[in-house]
Order: sequence, then C-alpha cells, then structure tokens
Amino acid sequence: MTPAVRQGGGLVLAYADEDPASGDRPTHDLLSFIFCADPSCAHPERRQVARLETTVYSATDHNLAAAVGPGDRPVAARYDPLSGQIHVISCLDATCHRPIVTSPVPPAAADPYDLPWTFGLAMAVRPDGRPVIAYRDPGDHANKLLDCRTADCAQADVRTLGAGNEYHAAPALVLDRAGRPLVAFESREHQRLMLATCTGDRCESIAVARNRGGFGERLAMTLNAGGDPTIAWIDHQLAPPGLSWNLHVTTPLNLTRDPP
Repeated sequence: MTPAVRQGGGLVLAYADEDPASGDRPTHDLLSFIFCADPSCAHPERRQVARLETTVYSATDHNLAAAVGPGDRPVAARYDPLSGQIHVISCLDATCHRPIVTSPVPPAAADPYDLPWTFGLAMAVRPDGRPVIAYRDPGDHANKLLDCRTADCAQADVRTLGAGNEYHAAPALVLDRAGRPLVAFESREHQRLMLATCTGDRCESIAVARNRGGFGERLAMTLNAGGDPTIAWIDHQLAPPGLSWNLHVTTPLNLTRDPP
C-alpha cells in the first residue's frame, strides 16, 4: 500500500492484493484505490480499478507508487521486478469510475528463481498530468526514467540515467519547482550517490555523495523549503563484528562540482 495527498485534502492510497482466483500460485494482482476524506481515514472508500498480470506477488516491497494529478485524479504505477513490466493506472475523474490501464514498459523473459535483491519504482505527475517514473531495469540493471508523453502513459520515452546492479538501492524521484524530474540513484562506479536532472529529452547526472558500502534498499527524496532536493540514504558497511550503518541526509547546493 502506498499513499498520495489529494489536492483537495485527504489521501488516496493505492493497494494491491493477490487475486484469490489465481489459486496457490498467484498470476494476477487486484489493484484498488482507497479514498480518505482526511488523514485519519476514519471512513475509507475502496474502489477496485485493475486486474494486472504478474510474475511475482507485488503487494509488498516497493513495487507500487501512487500520485495525484490535475483535478485530484489518482494515478498508480505497478512494477514487476522479475519481468520489468510497468503498468500505469490513470483515471478520468477524481473518484476513478473510469480507470485506464496502459503498459508503457512491456514484460521481458525472466527466470522466476532470479529475483533481484532490491527493486522498486518512484513516480511523480507533472502539472499537465503526465507521469514520470524512475526504476531500475531488471534486464541490464540500469537506472532509467520512463517519461510519459500522455496523461495515461500510452506513449512514453525511456531514458537511461546510469548503470547499476541488482544490489543497488531503488531510485528516488521528485519534480523541482520548474517541473523538471530529479532522480537520485546509486552509481555502479565508486560507491557514489548520483542526481540526474532531466530537461526535455536530455538528462545530466552528477555525483553528490560517497559512501562506504551500500545505500540500502531504496533512496528517498523531497524538496526542502528552498526548493533544493534533499536525499535520505543509508551508508552501510559489512565489517567485523557485523553490519554498521548510518542514516545520511544530503542536500546538494552546488550541482556542478564532484563531492570531495
């Protein structure tokens, strides 16, 4: 389950559950939106909006993202970490009586016994209603940005941001005040935290921090009061007598210099 804040107040939550009709080996998820009039969600209203084919049960971990577009219309994205398929569920109205499901990233052949160690996606919706989605491709493990040309993401471009591997943290995504996608991701080289800024059809990445080992399972990012990206990440190292880790918060103030 993943939440998003409604523009008119309250919350909308995207929730995926295995389809009981699939038997002992689920082949589909049932995706619903839960509408809450206020943060306490004392009187939730649930609406099932999609039945999605899947190669692995995806109600847990970080395979689901939610956002709210213009007109308080909810949007969800569901990622299959085994096949790499991405479904986008968008709505023509605020209560999603008319959902639209598109598959801008088709499935690829996958080994059901070769699930990546870490996986996930992040999504934001531009002011004009077009979603953008950051994820790591399970095929080549590269960090990528899915840039939707339409509000329902029936047409989209995929931009490669940088190489990665199956142990890397899932990327984080926000829109800056100019509406540009900013993506934080882990670089395969030199244990660095990268930040990509995307304008039009071009993305430029710079290193903003280093760590000792890994960055954890996923990154988190938001904009601070000054409009600067603020990234939360785990710096961990496996060393005797065990795993040591620290939580870091990095705010890049000069995006043209390499970290020391």
